[in-house]
Amino acid sequence: MNYMKFFLFLFLMFSIGVIKAQSSDDMKSESPFSRDYIKEVDAAKEKLLSLADAIPQDKFTWRPNEGVRSVSEVFMHVVGANYYFLTLVGEKMPEWFKPGMDTTVTNKEEIVKYLKSSYDNLDNYMAALDVNSLDDPVEFFGMKSTKRHLFLILLDHNHEHLGQLIAYSRMNGITPPWSKKQ
Repeated sequence: MNYMKFFLFLFLMFSIGVIKAQSSDDMKSESPFSRDYIKEVDAAKEKLLSLADAIPQDKFTWRPNEGVRSVSEVFMHVVGANYYFLTLVGEKMPEWFKPGMDTTVTNKEEIVKYLKSSYDNLDNYMAALDVNSLDDPVEFFGMKSTKRHLFLILLDHNHEHLGQLIAYSRMNGITPPWSKKQ
């Protein structure tokens, strides 16, 4: 009987260890914050990509006024920011991203490729994020903040430029594709 209790005790300890190890792994990769964040970023991504698809190539150099970003410049600004924000938490800019690309890349296909790549990179980073690092300090344009706050600013930035591109589209008689479904 004592052997039975001993083996039951070992089994329970082993089971608890496995559960704790799985919980620890979950904390590193698929935290609730990361899942929710990826979901929200993906919502912005889908709308930005559908707008890019709906806007004709000849409108990618359109701008509402002199001194204001063109359609292509807004898209490429989002691409650059999606990569740049991650440099503030230790990632590197891709080697292909060169200064000035936001003003020189105007080809719709290229822009869509870069946009998708920037979101894939962001999704991969967030999926592997250790939830325990969200309160780590970061500095952003001279402000002290946390990783969590930085990621929220990036999400806000995506939505800010989504709104800008919605306005640009409507100024050119283009209805955002998701609006047509209603």
